[in-house]
Amino acid sequence: MSGIAYTVAVILGGITLIAEAYRQFEKPVVVHAHNRFPVLRKLDISSLCSKSEYLRGFIIYVIIYLSAYAAFLTSLELYELLNTPEAGQKLAGAIGHVSPTGQEEGAGGVDDYGKPIFVSASIIFSLSSGLFAPIERYTRAFAHRLAGIPRGVYRIIGQLKRVDYEILAPNLPLPLSTSYSDSIEELSEDILKSQMIEETRNALRVIDILSPAVTGQLGDRIFTQDSLESVNELIDSERDSVKALSDRLSSLRENHGALEELHRQVLDTRDNLQALFAVLFIQSRSIALVSDATPTARIMDKLLERHTDPDSQSLAGALATTFVATIVIVTLADLLFVYGAYGGRTLAEVIAAEINVSIRFGLWAAVRITLMFLASAALAVIVRETRIDSGQWPAYTVNRLPFLRFSIAAIIPGIAAIIACFIGDIGEKSIGLLISSGTVMTKSQLEDSVQSGGGFYLMCFGWGFLISIFYFLVTDLHDELPARKTVSIALGVFALFAVWALVIVVSGYSGGGEDEFWLARIIKETSGFALPALIFFVTFALLLEWTEE
Repeated sequence: MSGIAYTVAVILGGITLIAEAYRQFEKPVVVHAHNRFPVLRKLDISSLCSKSEYLRGFIIYVIIYLSAYAAFLTSLELYELLNTPEAGQKLAGAIGHVSPTGQEEGAGGVDDYGKPIFVSASIIFSLSSGLFAPIERYTRAFAHRLAGIPRGVYRIIGQLKRVDYEILAPNLPLPLSTSYSDSIEELSEDILKSQMIEETRNALRVIDILSPAVTGQLGDRIFTQDSLESVNELIDSERDSVKALSDRLSSLRENHGALEELHRQVLDTRDNLQALFAVLFIQSRSIALVSDATPTARIMDKLLERHTDPDSQSLAGALATTFVATIVIVTLADLLFVYGAYGGRTLAEVIAAEINVSIRFGLWAAVRITLMFLASAALAVIVRETRIDSGQWPAYTVNRLPFLRFSIAAIIPGIAAIIACFIGDIGEKSIGLLISSGTVMTKSQLEDSVQSGGGFYLMCFGWGFLISIFYFLVTDLHDELPARKTVSIALGVFALFAVWALVIVVSGYSGGGEDEFWLARIIKETSGFALPALIFFVTFALLLEWTEE
């Protein structure tokens, strides 16, 4: 019963953290203020994304909370274990052994029931106030960005900016544009051709086309009612802004000196309308247009086009190729090593006897390596996009590579590689134990794994560092470089990756001169790391070049 009680305490601590994550996630994070579109500042997070994006972001945020919970809870157990070595010899399972006195020691002991609640409460207190509050805010911003919040809204606004509204509605009645043209027809030719006049005219055309869908009755027929209700106050405010703009245009003929002030007002109204249109569009799961011939229908068609991100598609393709290739490479390398090192059998006999073990070995190697590439590349993507969004990723050339920027940006992906290697290794051992003996990994076995593989895990940082550097270089430069130079970058980074793999394998090798096959063993282990990296780097570079527009 004590083991069940401890499990219940762990679950209650997790539920407490999930409730706190739900309370915190809704709060907007002003990391990058909505300077261009101030209307978005008045919206909460749920109004800036679709329901699926919101749910995805919340799940990511909860995973981060629970990961911290598990890490701190486990670290307490490991700390006790490392400081009382004799305890590790007594443990018989994941919960702990029962002492002769009848009291359970270790994680499930009587004195430990409050430990999960204590850890949970400490995390909540630390992240809600004081020194660690900024960490929580940036963690929340990280979850928002990973789920595409509010990047999806900005993407739609960007598409609305690229629409050619003049071609879109050549014969449509445009009351504001017409009123403006009539009011300024008496101005001199030089003023009429000025950039300010042209910008004002174009912005008014946008307002004429979008305002019926945002502030007019057309919105009720296009967007879902729940999306309209969530921004109802802003719609009313924007309707008043359009009305005030119309009244001002009517009196413009008598006051040409107000052109500059009108210009600013028109641009603000246009930006707010486009922002609200994007919010309504991204929240509406079903869109029913009254007529396909309207300009709004043509805008919707453009926004509903499937725009695939070539970087993400290339990354997914490279990861899938690497996973399959690693299984093949490691399986074949293992079979050839067994055939060469242990003679007396034909290759066919070796394959028949060892194929199952070699395939299982190759499968787990593929899981570990692909997980490391996925974690490092995914964090590199996030770091790069975050820097781009905040204006901290300026362009550069091959002759002036920003090594310091790359080095700082690659730290987080490097740490992700360490974590991924640890998870992959412990996962393999845990599942292997569960399948072979039906038992779970004990804390003493976990301690042994950390002590024996700790050096390898830390050295995986170098691999994650190189993966992120490669991603930065190829993603930034492939548009300007020919395909052969992009592939050359891949081969150059692979060479560094292979050298680091050799260093890791040699530093961890303990066979010494007693192993007559030491060279073959080192080549086998190094190729098991290096060749999948070659597949990943070259495939990603080629897919990027192939998907170039």
